[in-house]
Amino acid sequence: MFYNDLKKAEKMIEDSKNPVIIPWRSGRRLEWFYSIINFANEYAIPVINYAGEVLNYPSNMPMAVDEYNLEDVDLILNIENGIPYFPRYNDVNCKIITIDTEPLYNNIPYLGIDSDIILRGDISLILNSLKPKIEKGIIEERKNKVREIRELQNRSKNEEIQRLSKENTINPRYLSWKIGKLDMPVFTDYQVNPKYSLPNKFSSYFSIPDAGYLGWAMGAAVGYKIATGIDTIAAVGDGSFIFGVPTAFGYAAKDFPVLCIIFDNSQWLASAESVKDVFKNSHAWKINKFPGADLKDYNYGDVIKIFGGENIIIERPDEIDEGIKKGINILKKEKKPVVLQCKVDKTR
Repeated sequence: MFYNDLKKAEKMIEDSKNPVIIPWRSGRRLEWFYSIINFANEYAIPVINYAGEVLNYPSNMPMAVDEYNLEDVDLILNIENGIPYFPRYNDVNCKIITIDTEPLYNNIPYLGIDSDIILRGDISLILNSLKPKIEKGIIEERKNKVREIRELQNRSKNEEIQRLSKENTINPRYLSWKIGKLDMPVFTDYQVNPKYSLPNKFSSYFSIPDAGYLGWAMGAAVGYKIATGIDTIAAVGDGSFIFGVPTAFGYAAKDFPVLCIIFDNSQWLASAESVKDVFKNSHAWKINKFPGADLKDYNYGDVIKIFGGENIIIERPDEIDEGIKKGINILKKEKKPVVLQCKVDKTR
């Protein structure tokens, strides 16, 4: 049965004119990580969600794309991903091959994404067994198409970064870009935008686990430091910093210091966005105030001082480099935990 499904999947890939790979957590294992790299590169299939829950495919490799028009896609390879797209926002009408260790996702109460073929098992074993026969000319056409997409996306991002660097306030995308330059493992609830931080190494980016996540990144970063001895970044919002139990974090980080970067927008932004999305005509939406989601402007990071650490307040784009330099120096030379509390705009 599995062999027959494998052959059917091969035929679907061979017949596809515009396939795409959408992973989410397939970069959890080193062998899976490299299997996706090899498969995507060999058959020139673009990879969306190159960084999902973890890094699945390096952002600097030729098949990594930020955006892709799913309406034009005729085949999705859905790899370790319970929800490859949101039907509300994407008009998808194509075949789907699901490759997963647990494709039924029993932890999700209702799953409304169909699959034409389900291949259940080890990701590397399945991808390495798929041997579709695709003409070299077709592969070259795909490579050229994705190259053009990447060039346009990279040019647009570089222009945006230049513009944001000159603003009076800190845009979260610009801060994400600066974090990516540090070349340190990042644990984030969702604040760091991987399309701007551009992670490239296995085990360098961790975000949004299935089992709930607000505040998770702080303890996970300390745990990673305990396990590996590698200096690590915990990137959180001001709201999720509260959920991360700062005193417990500081107690643990005193002996295993990490760099905690707060995207401080004085708001539970996700809650405010949900109000805007669901209640478009609400009074809160009209006056742009969200009681219960708006937070007062406190220096939350000062709690780290109780445990001998340092909180550095950063309010402008031109203060980021100096703040990061000072924080890294304290972390590496003085072996103390550091919080960089960055005042950012209320946007993604």
